[in-house]
Amino acid sequence: MKEPLREICFRHEEKVWHFFIDAENQLCCRSSPKEEKQWSETTVLQPNYGGRFVAALSNEGQIHLASTDRENRIWYHHLFQETWDSCTAAEILPSEEINDLSLT
Repeated sequence: MKEPLREICFRHEEKVWHFFIDAENQLCCRSSPKEEKQWSETTVLQPNYGGRFVAALSNEGQIHLASTDRENRIWYHHLFQETWDSCTAAEILPSEEINDLSLT
């Protein structure tokens, strides 16, 4: 089993996006202009974080994330016009463990 991801950064156009797990075990993000290195206020994407997340940058420059929560659901997060949209993508039976996620 892979070690869970704790943080990842994406550089796109003029911004750097930082996704991370905070001290309260929440999935969070913040951004900064590439040249200024001044982070925005942190946005909590998922307060009920379950231990796995993966992020991807599409060819069109769109940011996509998938993550798990403590109730064994898979969430999809998407940045659209500077606003994060989040929804439940799947609910896995409690007896099954989610070991890995991927976005294709």
